[in-house]
Amino acid sequence: MKVRFPYVAYIVVFVVISGAVGRLGGVAREADAAPWVSFGLTVLQFLLIVGGGLGINLLRRRIERRERTAAPDSLERQAAVQAQAKAFIDLLILTLAVGCLLVVFPTQTNPGWVLIGLVVVLVADFWVRYAVITRSAAKATV
Repeated sequence: MKVRFPYVAYIVVFVVISGAVGRLGGVAREADAAPWVSFGLTVLQFLLIVGGGLGINLLRRRIERRERTAAPDSLERQAAVQAQAKAFIDLLILTLAVGCLLVVFPTQTNPGWVLIGLVVVLVADFWVRYAVITRSAAKATV
């Protein structure tokens, strides 16, 4: 579960390509291009998302098999399960808080940006918890 350069490089390339295809779709709609162009770009973006998800999953599995970090008794696996459990509780609490925020102040905030911020905070929450758990376990074994 260590963050590796291939993961980061893969995600950066994936985001850049998906953003470029999405922007091309927006330009095609603004320029009143033929309907098949917009449809083709939408299908291409769908295929990029599905292919990107499958690709990152295959990359993760290959690295886990090589380093044996997915074994049920490995330290990385146990730390990831603990961090996931604690981050899930935070997910429930933060989602409820964000939902109340959007109900109380519907015109004050853009819901899309609020939800993107929620996802970023939850991903960061998992990785911080994972780092704390693995460091404390490493100190305990020394």
